[in-house]
Amino acid sequence: MTKRRSGDPAAAPALEEAEGELYGAPLEDFVATRNALAKSLKAGGDAAGAKAIASRRKPTVALWALNQLARRHRAEVERFLEAGETLRVAQASDPEAFRAARESDRKLVARLTERAAAILEAGGHAASETNLERVRANLRAAAGASDEERERLRRGTLTAEIEPGGFEQAFAALGIEGGALRQASEKRAPGKQKRAEAPAVEPTTKAKSETLRKASAAEARRDEVHEAEREARALRTEAAVASRQTTQAQRHAEQAQQRHERTEAEVEAAARTLERLREKLSEAASAAEDAARALAEAERAEAGLRKRLDAAEARAARLRKKR
Repeated sequence: MTKRRSGDPAAAPALEEAEGELYGAPLEDFVATRNALAKSLKAGGDAAGAKAIASRRKPTVALWALNQLARRHRAEVERFLEAGETLRVAQASDPEAFRAARESDRKLVARLTERAAAILEAGGHAASETNLERVRANLRAAAGASDEERERLRRGTLTAEIEPGGFEQAFAALGIEGGALRQASEKRAPGKQKRAEAPAVEPTTKAKSETLRKASAAEARRDEVHEAEREARALRTEAAVASRQTTQAQRHAEQAQQRHERTEAEVEAAARTLERLREKLSEAASAAEDAARALAEAERAEAGLRKRLDAAEARAARLRKKR
């Protein structure tokens, strides 16, 4: 990887790419993926990007499902975001258009929630009413979300659940609430009986949202605990394997040392045997030399005796002739 300084303009796309990989990973792999990406960015010279990735908290199950929605059903999520824009425009000017847009939005939310349930089940997570209600709440809140939150929803990289805004509260009050909408409606139907003002948002709406948020946070904490326990189990397994490998390596080392010591002893014994053989060979060579000298002396003595014998026989022959 090419090293990048923290201020390098190319660092931002690298961070976005890392975020895309992080939030697209299976929920149970989030922590491991986050650590690997942070390490990779740091090794590439992007210290700021590494720090940013390392600080990302593991998403709740509902938030993970939302990010997967954006990745697996992009066209539907894009239509949903466009419907939100329509709601924004119609809310302040055209009650009828607003109602129609709201109905379309409701259907899209229902459809996307069904998609989210399928994603949760396929990912091995509970498609519980708590999780699905958090998905619906985030989708409803998206209409009044900031541009950054909507863009993150579009890319599937939401880092936190979307807090309910004005639209979400208005929808809780049946989609229309006093002010410009009621006045515009009265102008369009001047002879009709004036409708009662829409009730204010019930306190239970916020209470319910807070309860769901706490339940979602508790579930996220449970997921983190389960993830930590899973990692601990994996580490214990790795430690046990490493211990067995160490014990086996020590045993092999001891066996190798024993073989080495036996070989050394055999070499030393062979060296002593060789030395004894050399001594015997030297003694044999010395004895052979002595024997050779004795043989030479014996041969010389024999030759001398033969000459004397020949001389004696010749003298005897001469004496016999004189007789």
